This record gives sequence, C-alpha cells and structure tokens, in this order.
Amino acid sequence: MTIDEGAHTLGFDLTVEQHRQLSCHRDALTQWSQRVGLVSASSLRHVDETHFLDSLVLLKLADVAEGACVLDIGSGAGFPGLVWAVALPHAHMTLLEPRRKRAAFLEFVVTHCGVSNCRVVTETIEEHARRANVGPYDVAVSRAVRVTAPFEDAVVRTLSAHGKFVHPIMVGDHRRETGTVRTLSLPWDRTRSRIVRIRPAAM
Repeated sequence: MTIDEGAHTLGFDLTVEQHRQLSCHRDALTQWSQRVGLVSASSLRHVDETHFLDSLVLLKLADVAEGACVLDIGSGAGFPGLVWAVALPHAHMTLLEPRRKRAAFLEFVVTHCGVSNCRVVTETIEEHARRANVGPYDVAVSRAVRVTAPFEDAVVRTLSAHGKFVHPIMVGDHRRETGTVRTLSLPWDRTRSRIVRIRPAAM
C-alpha cells in the first residue's frame, strides 16, 4: 500500500505539496540510513507501511487538533513527528532527539523538504522538562522510547493543563494501563491493530 492510498483510507487526503514533502523525507531516509543507522534494513524495504503510514495511524488515534503544539520525544528518523507536521501544516512541531547524528538528519529534512512548522531540539526529555521556557505542549508523543514512570513524569511537566501524552502499547497492556486506550486496524493488514494509551496531563 502506498502512502497516498493508506493516507486516504485513514482520512488524510494529501495535497501535492504534502506528497512532495513525504517523498522527500523518504528519499532522504534511504540516502542517510546506511551511514547513520536510522532504521533497520528490513523496515526500510517496507518503509511506507512500517514508518510513514504507521505514523498516520498514530495521528488518527491521537486525534490532534490542526493548530496544536506537539512534542515528538525521541523522534529518531522523524516518526511520527515529521509525518505529523506534514499532515497538520498549521501545527507547531518540536522534534526532540538527543542523538546528534539523528538530530542532524532531522534538521536536514526540515530544511531540504521545506517542513517549515518543525523545529529540532537536541535534548533528552528530562533536560527539556527542566527548561523554564519549555512548552506548554498540547500533545506529546513517543513512538519508540520505553515509557517508565520517571520518563512519564518528565513528559507531563511539559504539557498544558489540558494536554495529553500519547504512546503505543502492546496487546494485553491495556488491562493495567491508566488513561484512555484506543485501537485501530492497520489499513495494509486488517488482521493487525495499533493500540495507544492516551494519558491526560491532569490525572
């Protein structure tokens, strides 16, 4: 399934400019991956579904407002934050990535692909949360970072009073999670689902 087909299935009809930006991101990912190790070789072979469309699935589940201030924690190769920034051109996206080579990749894509509603910050969430002028963010998302209690505490400190923290969870984890749990079947494989936990700032 192509990015455009999957996006349409999820309710995101991409403009010509959005298609160009995502294609530019994908091309840069292919070029940089070998020397920076952004994603695994196996996932790169199915990058449209594994990374780009999966990011849009998370966006559908997160229900992010168009003009929201969003923090992507451990953005890595730009998933989901760069994809969200393209899909929501009026949102304000901060890509938080402490690893300098990956942050350099994100800076390249933001500039080269013209994703003007993004900024890259080379910090951990703990460092970011300690800053006096940080946020507040309406939404924080973490796609690939292990969520511990101290990690979550740092995330919540960056949120607005009505903000929310969104992160994927495994099947079965919802039984012991607090907050709201949402599930969506994957457009390219209806036998599988993506599950997220949404934790409100005030809980």
